[in-house]
Amino acid sequence: MGRRGAGGSVRTAGGENGAIGRRSIQQAFVFSQLWEYPARQEAGTLVFQNMLPGRYAFGARTPTRNGAYFSAFADVMLIEGEAQALTLDLTPGARVSGRLTIDGAPPVPGAGLSIRAFDVTNRMDFAVAEAGAAVADDGTFTVSNLMPGRYRFSLSRPGRAFENIAVSQTVDGRETLHQGVETSAGQEVSNLHLSVVTKGVDVNGVVRDREQQPVSAATVVIFPADRAGWHPRSPHVMTVRTDRQGAYVLRNLPPGEYRVAAAALPPDVWLDAELLSTLFERSVAARVEAAGSPDIDLVMP
Repeated sequence: MGRRGAGGSVRTAGGENGAIGRRSIQQAFVFSQLWEYPARQEAGTLVFQNMLPGRYAFGARTPTRNGAYFSAFADVMLIEGEAQALTLDLTPGARVSGRLTIDGAPPVPGAGLSIRAFDVTNRMDFAVAEAGAAVADDGTFTVSNLMPGRYRFSLSRPGRAFENIAVSQTVDGRETLHQGVETSAGQEVSNLHLSVVTKGVDVNGVVRDREQQPVSAATVVIFPADRAGWHPRSPHVMTVRTDRQGAYVLRNLPPGEYRVAAAALPPDVWLDAELLSTLFERSVAARVEAAGSPDIDLVMP
């Protein structure tokens, strides 16, 4: 399929923290919701041609001799018929170190667990060769080469997903599970404590209409009472559809304070803060505790 673009190009050049002209670029991309454009390198200048107008995220990375990475990122709005030039200043990656506990204890030695980092800003991240690090037998880990951003960390196991629910992610006692650990170029973040549990709490209930009749295929949404957790990648935001009897089960939720609401929503709805704010007014409070599975019946508006 051909691309009808602005007819111009976007040129990028490196800054003093490792100029593109003096380094070999390992990866250089530009991202949008529709396309991924590769770059052509011309004497230290990257050229992206025939791009569609719109908002894009530009990025590049280059390795150093010791295995670390310099990276750069920029958001750009392209206008029809206008060629643009920008400079990407390559900066060193951040490093985050900490420890892991599973059900309140260090992991079993030799479990082969790894930590993976996810940018909660929903930005494309390609600043790390390996998106995480191995967990040592004592539960410690160090994730290097992170592009500046805000990160949440999770577990993985070779060959399959490691089923766990993040309960907290603290740095020096400050909770960062929802907002993420913020990193800047070359920063060293230590004393991260990632706490997970292998079994969460189920929330059950029935959705009825105002005549007390069960409502099938309704969407039940549960989300944190704290608005800081209102983002699409929050581990505390979950949806499920009711069955023919109007019953629902929300499985493996982390303990905490929640709001629950029933609504006529499509199954693939984007659970952003704007939608959750709309649901908040007609939601009910729910305290989810490790001791049991609460029953919460809902009324369809």
